[in-house]
Amino acid sequence: MSASGKRDLEMKTNLAGRVDNLAFHPEREVYWPIFEAVKNSLDAIEEIGNPSGKVVIEIQRDETQLSIDGKPLPRVSKRVENIIISDDGYGFDPANLESFNELDSRKKRHWGGKGLGRLYFLKAFDRVEVESYFGAEKENKTHVQFTFALPKGISDVTENPANAEVISGTVIRLIGYKSNCEKFFRKKHLSSLKNDLMRHFMSYLMFHPDITILIKDGDESELLTKHDLPDRTESSFDCLLYTSPSPRDGLLSRMPSSA
Repeated sequence: MSASGKRDLEMKTNLAGRVDNLAFHPEREVYWPIFEAVKNSLDAIEEIGNPSGKVVIEIQRDETQLSIDGKPLPRVSKRVENIIISDDGYGFDPANLESFNELDSRKKRHWGGKGLGRLYFLKAFDRVEVESYFGAEKENKTHVQFTFALPKGISDVTENPANAEVISGTVIRLIGYKSNCEKFFRKKHLSSLKNDLMRHFMSYLMFHPDITILIKDGDESELLTKHDLPDRTESSFDCLLYTSPSPRDGLLSRMPSSA
């Protein structure tokens, strides 16, 4: 307190309240948490300067579920429990960890980020487990792990040395799919997620043609590459660039249609 008797108060944030107030409509936005995780992965790949980086999305289902007659259920009928997103990007160094811990972070503003994407994780999942390696190529790495969950946010942070042979990258485990969201995701086919990823990240893939996104669900898989983009000789599409106020990702692609 100053000599005049005045004092400053730092504004506090209630994480649970921010998550509750975040607009999210799973019936039509069920893929948004995945989009946000993939966007983080693509940012990390760009940050490390890897032109042929790879993102992997793995869907984990409840393999113990059986039908009424005791037979295994079709895979699309099994409950989705977790979704794992991994990349070979830069990793969670102290600056990235600090940014993740700051709501409304301005670190990715120049990429169209608003610093709120990770809140979508907690709208749809019970918790997030993060494991990451960071460090320069051919130098010793650091292994970082932490949990992100309500009500307190980041917890159980550990940092340990790792050898130079380890590849930088991050694994984000979205754990405990909430039933009010999972029911809209369960029977989606991989082709649906692939097509929506293509639409959402079309502009990015156009300018980063060697990036790949692999989606896995048990024995099934789909690979999204530049070859899946529309051929401009056969169809056309518009890229809409927004400045201020910007939508969630700044640059959106509009799939089109035959004229």
